[in-house]
Amino acid sequence: MHCLCCSGSAQAADSITGDGWLTVTTFGGLGTPLPTWSSTNQFRVSIDTDGRYVFEVRPINEAGDVIYLAFDGTDTFFVRYREAVVDVNQNIIGRKPLGKSMPPAYISSGNYPFAPWEEQQRTHVLWLVFSAGKYLHDSSTNTMLLPWIPARWSLLSYGFRVEHKLSLTPPFAPQELQFIRDGAYDLASDHLEMERPELNSPSSDVWIEKWEKELQERREYWVNGFVAGKLESRNFTNQNGLAIPMAFSFKAFHPRWKGNQLRHLFEGVVTNLASMPPGESFQPPIISAIRAEDSRFRFRDAKRALNGINYPLTATNKWPPRTSAENEREFKAALASPEFSGRYHSAGPRKRVVLVGMFALISVVLLRLFFRSTKDSSKGYAK
Repeated sequence: MHCLCCSGSAQAADSITGDGWLTVTTFGGLGTPLPTWSSTNQFRVSIDTDGRYVFEVRPINEAGDVIYLAFDGTDTFFVRYREAVVDVNQNIIGRKPLGKSMPPAYISSGNYPFAPWEEQQRTHVLWLVFSAGKYLHDSSTNTMLLPWIPARWSLLSYGFRVEHKLSLTPPFAPQELQFIRDGAYDLASDHLEMERPELNSPSSDVWIEKWEKELQERREYWVNGFVAGKLESRNFTNQNGLAIPMAFSFKAFHPRWKGNQLRHLFEGVVTNLASMPPGESFQPPIISAIRAEDSRFRFRDAKRALNGINYPLTATNKWPPRTSAENEREFKAALASPEFSGRYHSAGPRKRVVLVGMFALISVVLLRLFFRSTKDSSKGYAK
């Protein structure tokens, strides 16, 4: 596993690091496993009593592929380094060295993880196991977006009540947790649903049509009382003031599946625990040039909406804080630009260009790939 020796080290609170294994099994509409959308993974989790975390996932069938999700106490950072080249069915068809590409990264404010570019949602499920309890405990909320459906892209992530039993010791990891469909959390109109602050603003009619279909599906199939996901954690142990489950399983269901409606099964074990070494970080390492999409810079009024700014980072850079003067300048420039169309603003070293819908187009393509696995060889689909 990669050593998380980079900026932002923090040892003020008690902390712990654990290694383990996570298996993902994705099922089609007839209950048949879909191998290319399933995986076995090594993972490392580091957390502290202040709620900070970093998750590292390495799929064993993809050498050079590593996924990070981290929260430094203020912002959440996601990055996926991937050498494998895959087709629309996630079959590996080649390799491309990291130096030849710019992997995507995503930055957002707060603890909840927005990380749209990970089709199996492995880091999101680890967040649910080890860090969602802290999120629920601190916010005292009884609703939460579904962590395994990209909440920036899909309205199927909204409208759920959370029932849980949290451990009494930080990080308050859930012993049990369920996401239950509850229409009380729906908004009064489709227009208001599409204006949810967590959801990206639409870049084209394609997105409006997609969300209209999702809202219709939510009303027709995601009925009140439907259990969309269920987490069970067990074999808790206490070390350095943190109560950690040594085994867990999470099941995600889809209402249009027949029979048991099981869509995803995540099963994990922690094989060893140790104190987090001094000097390690709650931010991912920047090990190659990446393209960061920064959603901390979001804007919306009656006529315009900005989903974020994007900029390159190299292995010599550090993750920029929200108060970065350069990013503030780029944000203001995006809002002031006569070409501003409410999408993404891209910054380069010598010029400034408003990319109308480019990242939105990429998102549409990735979303279609993500939902491609939803079609079984015979019938049915899921999101």
